Amino acid sequence: MNDFWKMITTAIIWTICGGIILAMTIQGVANNVAANWVLVLPLLAAVLTTLVIWAAGQGGTQSREAALRESGKAKRLNLTRDDKMAMLMDMMDEDERAAFKAALARKLLDDDRDDNPFAEDGELPLGELLDEQRRRQRR
Repeated sequence: MNDFWKMITTAIIWTICGGIILAMTIQGVANNVAANWVLVLPLLAAVLTTLVIWAAGQGGTQSREAALRESGKAKRLNLTRDDKMAMLMDMMDEDERAAFKAALARKLLDDDRDDNPFAEDGELPLGELLDEQRRRQRR
């Protein structure tokens, strides 16, 4: 709940509280009853609800932001593809890196396995380009 709606809700609560106190005062005067202690109950209710509205909203927002900062999710969400790849490479040992590089090279060079010489993005695959470059160098 943002501050505008908190103010509106608070104004409504205090207006109702004022109406109850006014009605109780008029009723007490009309009946010649001096029960002033009863007028404190609506005031207490208004004060408590106002505190709940204004204090509970602030605590919840701060705790959510603090939890987000502590968990580090903001940092993880902003990782780029290069950051993720660097992190992956750091976690691998030399044998795993060599196997990964060989598999990646094989995938890049074998993109032209199907009959379509173009890759999914409409460009020639790397293997096709390298073959074309070798043919030009031989001439």
